[in-house]
Order: sequence, then structure tokens, then C-alpha cells
Amino acid sequence: MQQDPAPAEHGGHGTDSFAGSQDSHGVQKVHGKPHHHHHHHGHHHHHHHKEDGTLEISPDMIEEIRSHLTEEFRGVDDQLVSMFIRATNANMALSAKRLQTTLEWRRDHRAAEIVCTACQAAPRSHYMHVVGYDLLQRPIIYSCNNLASNRDFQDNWNHMIQSFEMAIKCMPPGVEQWIWILDFHGFSMADVNPKLAKAFLDVAGEHYPERLGYFLVLDAPTVFSMLWRAIEVFIDRKTHKKIAWKSCDLHLPGDKSKLRAELAKHADDETRGWLEQEILHNRDKAKVAANKYDYAVIHEQCKGGAPPPAVAGEHNCHGTPQLLSWFAEHPESLQPQATSHKAAAA
Repeated sequence: MQQDPAPAEHGGHGTDSFAGSQDSHGVQKVHGKPHHHHHHHGHHHHHHHKEDGTLEISPDMIEEIRSHLTEEFRGVDDQLVSMFIRATNANMALSAKRLQTTLEWRRDHRAAEIVCTACQAAPRSHYMHVVGYDLLQRPIIYSCNNLASNRDFQDNWNHMIQSFEMAIKCMPPGVEQWIWILDFHGFSMADVNPKLAKAFLDVAGEHYPERLGYFLVLDAPTVFSMLWRAIEVFIDRKTHKKIAWKSCDLHLPGDKSKLRAELAKHADDETRGWLEQEILHNRDKAKVAANKYDYAVIHEQCKGGAPPPAVAGEHNCHGTPQLLSWFAEHPESLQPQATSHKAAAA
């Protein structure tokens, strides 16, 4: 039985980092009473959906939302507007309200400029970054608990925003989602942080709606798998299809590995090979000790306009050749992470 998550009174933010909000029928709860927006209701009968089921968003709809934003945000790009229209299933009043809130949040937190200062001071603090692209050219975020040592709430929050913003900066034209591989290897009870998990879901749902296109959970602790089995009946089909739970079975030959088959569904051979190496490296103590992710190093190597040459037999934890080529062509996307610590030091 499929039920919709996120009852309307919660604003539907709970899960709509994956799927659209549920409070999307032109009804907003105002002081607990359903409140109909009659002047917007007319639009609800004319929505066209594309073949893949996504909402067709017209320039008129985008302009309508723009007209409801305050003056300073009228220049917001079409892509962001259309994502909020989609997230609310074209409830125009709610789209405008949520987008206005997010644009204020982005301004007040300077989201585009957030730098994880913990990782600049000690690159082994966190391990979550863009590593390559999937078959749809969506940036792949990979994170692994085994390589993270910092458990501070604010530092982790900063690092999360930095990773989301980097994924957006790495999107080729026309791409608006990322995929995330969450590798629980090395996770311990000390890493259980409900406050951080809630902040994560809230921020993703409120300010990055519709961004997460696919979520691969790797080697999750049993307690999480049990939790997942308990809640998955409540998760709508659209979201459910975007989440995969796998164990690392890459030691198995060829097509015997379920993880390899899953990665092959989403990545070309070069990217899949890189991901397999990365996942295996992070399970090897000696290799983990040598692993250090550093934006300043990537910038240094790529700023001349060419990516660092691949070394045969060596795994570059900074990402796939495709991603490093992107950084060589767009060195500005590594900012402010790459050089802000020098400015701070000076």
C-alpha cells in the first residue's frame, strides 16, 4: 500500500528533497483552516505533463512566480523558479512563498559562498564531495563515514551546503539534479546524530527541493535497514524508485556483484570503474591513510586549463577524468573553496 508522506500541516517539507510536496492542491492551511486561493485555482486545470511524468512548465508560470517575489529577487534564474513550481505540483501561491523564503535564506546565509573551514584546516575532517557524473550528466556526490573525523554540528552543516552548492556549480546546462552515494562504511554509534539528520532533511527539503535524483545507500548499519523497512510502505512510489540500498560485494567476480550491476545502471564504464576503486580504497586501511581530498590541490592542478594526467594504476580520489576536465574548463567553480584559506591566512 502506497501512502503519501508529509501531511499538509507540515508544509510537506519532510521528503520533498526527493518528491514534490503533498500540500499541492491549491489549498494552504492558514491558522489550521484550509484556505483556497481561488484566483490561482484556474491554473490547476491546464497542467501538461511531459512523457516522463514531469510537469511541463510554461514561461507564463515562471513569470507569474517572478511577479510575486520581492524586487531584489526578480532576476532569479528560470531553472530555480521551475524547480519550486515542480516541488509544489504547481501550487503557484505556495511556490512563490517557498521560493521567496529560500532566496532570503540563500542571501542571509550566503549559501553560495559557504566554505567548510574545518576541511581547510584539516582535510580529513569530512569526506563528502562531487566525484563525477552519471549517465544523465548529473553530478555524483559521494560521502564516506570512514574518512570523516569531525562531528561538530555547524561544521557538518557547512560542509553539506558546500557539497550541494558545488554539485549545482558542476551541472552542465539543462541538468538540475545530483545523485548521492552515501557510504556508511566506518559508521559507528558515535556518528548517530538525530539533530544533524533532521537539519539535513529540512534544509534539503526546503531549500534544495527536487535536486536529489537518485540516492544509493551503501553498507547501512542493520538498524537503519530495519528502520527503512518500517517506513518504506509510507514512501510514495516516485521517491521509492530513487532509493537503492546495497552492500559492498565488489570482491565478487563480474556480474555476480549486485553493487556493480547497480552502478552500471547509472554510470559509464570509466565512472563505474572509478567508483568501484573509490569504494574499495575506503575499505583498505593503508589506502585510507594516504587519501586526502583538497580543493586547493585540485585548483592548483586544473587552473592551467588541463586536468592532471591520469597515472596508470593510481586512483585519484579527487574525481573521475570527466570531472577533472570540467574543473580545468571551469576553474571558477572551485571557488571560494580553493583559495579562501589563503585570503584568510593573509
